[in-house]
Amino acid sequence: YMQVRIQDRHGHTFFVSRKVNAVDPSMPTYVRIPPPPIPRSWVKHIRPLDAEAESTPRSIISGMLIPKSEPQWSRRIETPSTLEFDFTVFDRTLQCIYMDPPLLLPNEDAKPGYFDIAKLCAIPVHKMLVPGAFLFTWCEKELLPDMCEIAEQEWGLKYVENFCWVRHLTNNHIARLPSDYFCRSKVTLLIFRREGDLEMRHQRSPDSVFDFVKPRLPGDLNDRKPDFAYTVIETLLPRALCTPDLPNPDRLLQLWMPADSHRKHWTTVVQKSLETLAM
Repeated sequence: YMQVRIQDRHGHTFFVSRKVNAVDPSMPTYVRIPPPPIPRSWVKHIRPLDAEAESTPRSIISGMLIPKSEPQWSRRIETPSTLEFDFTVFDRTLQCIYMDPPLLLPNEDAKPGYFDIAKLCAIPVHKMLVPGAFLFTWCEKELLPDMCEIAEQEWGLKYVENFCWVRHLTNNHIARLPSDYFCRSKVTLLIFRREGDLEMRHQRSPDSVFDFVKPRLPGDLNDRKPDFAYTVIETLLPRALCTPDLPNPDRLLQLWMPADSHRKHWTTVVQKSLETLAM
């Protein structure tokens, strides 16, 4: 402790003991790991141990993704272009659309597989959703006004909430991607809703999650998003999940997700990779 002498406006003098940090910040930090069994609170969940888990595991052999098995009550549809896919097969059946479109940022040069946000208008989102259904879409901060305008004016949806993923690096630092003003350290999951009634289960989930930036695999155009988003959607919409009486996965749709992200209860429209189309 260090004693500090202070004086008030009346001339009274006081001595205050102040705790001083004597640790040199340049020296290594020692963390004591508890003995086995390590508490679950110390563990960062990365992947389910169960091979039958909802997210289908894949093997990487010579740079190619090899699917092992399809999850129960799921459907995977391949298409050369998601923007040109015939979405009439989902006419007024969906309770939720979850998407992560590969969008060009303002003033960004054209790149294979990426497109301008205005092209999203080609997808008839409003014609696929039942009354009261939701749209969850990932969006970088530079495109938030444009995405809101398209959702509200083109699809007739209303903004209701948002969810934020803070990108963590493997050194436990927050990512700092280049941007005009502040660095880009997070990405927002915008939540829109169509007018109407739909059974929901309210929850006390946080509106932010800190998760690591995962390495991109061949064919990935965007960073792989946290699986926590699925937990939020599937908790919110219990009637959208498949059952033995309703085994058809026609109530939950995901677009522009990684090729190996097909999941129980979901229909996944997978856009063929540029390498596949070139063959």
